[in-house]
Amino acid sequence: MPLRDDIAAASAAGIVDPDSAERLIAFLEARKRGEADRAADREEVRFARGFHDVFLTIGIVMLFIGLGTMIVPVAGLLPTAFLATILSWALAEFFARRRRLVLPSMALAIIFVVHAGVVGMAIFGLTVISVDVLFERSFAVLFGALVALVSGGAFFLRFRLPFTLAVTAAAAVVAFFSAVHLAAPGVFDTDGPLLLLIAGLAVFVTAMAFDLSDPQRRTLRSDNAFWLHLLAAPLILRGVFHFILAGGDLDAGSALIIVGTVVLFGLLAVVIDRRALLVAGLVYLGYSLSELIRAADLGGSSSAALTLTLIGGMVILLGAGWQQTRSALISVLPLPASLVSRLPVIPERP
Repeated sequence: MPLRDDIAAASAAGIVDPDSAERLIAFLEARKRGEADRAADREEVRFARGFHDVFLTIGIVMLFIGLGTMIVPVAGLLPTAFLATILSWALAEFFARRRRLVLPSMALAIIFVVHAGVVGMAIFGLTVISVDVLFERSFAVLFGALVALVSGGAFFLRFRLPFTLAVTAAAAVVAFFSAVHLAAPGVFDTDGPLLLLIAGLAVFVTAMAFDLSDPQRRTLRSDNAFWLHLLAAPLILRGVFHFILAGGDLDAGSALIIVGTVVLFGLLAVVIDRRALLVAGLVYLGYSLSELIRAADLGGSSSAALTLTLIGGMVILLGAGWQQTRSALISVLPLPASLVSRLPVIPERP
């Protein structure tokens, strides 16, 4: 990039007229300042570099499904899960550490952590693993979740794959729920929403710690935060959703409260510049808007279509004016200057 002195010298030699020289200098400086801003504004998600990554991921998934289907009836759950953990780690050494292929590595991270947890549970005699088993009061579930937690941490430290943090955090949430369930049986019947909210807030705070340490979003810390936000959002909103319903059915009043809650959640996502945080809220927003439309008899038999239309329009409008909305919110909200300085900058628009 030409330096200011070089452009000034070119102007003095008559190669560039003074007015053009000043405008060129201003353009180059503005471009340099804006590079970091535009990088932060994109909120880049690194999934795949081409369909080759998708092709490999399909092969990995098919391989482990086939192996599991063949080996479990013959050798049982524990040997099969142990073999899967060894094989997935070996494949990760090639695809994650040497080739740095993100999507295949994400699949291997899930396979490795899940099967490590299954090994932990199978050691204590569980022969059938399902989602329902995770909610049973069992030390085997707690031990399996702790094994998955440690395994996920080891996978992250070895391969530095940001997605692994979300998988590890999910294992930590399961371990938290299982530990509380063992210590206080029946607690989910009374305080389940509170536990979801606590877990979601813990994941969110961790995500914000990564975000605030990299406001320009140039490092893997930003990717770490992205995946943790995707996990935190449904946990938080699910907990709030249950609090609002309080065991009852969704009616127009509670739907209106949920819509207001999702809107506030969306404003938070705009302020911290995380669209990922808002994605989970769209499900609850759609569910609640649909109820309001039915209660007001606005959509008739097409209430679902009207709901999708409204949400789609809102997403497009918000996406188009995302940074302008951020600028307006940050200017009116009483946020500490120390916090604002650690949030992504608002890109300058021409």
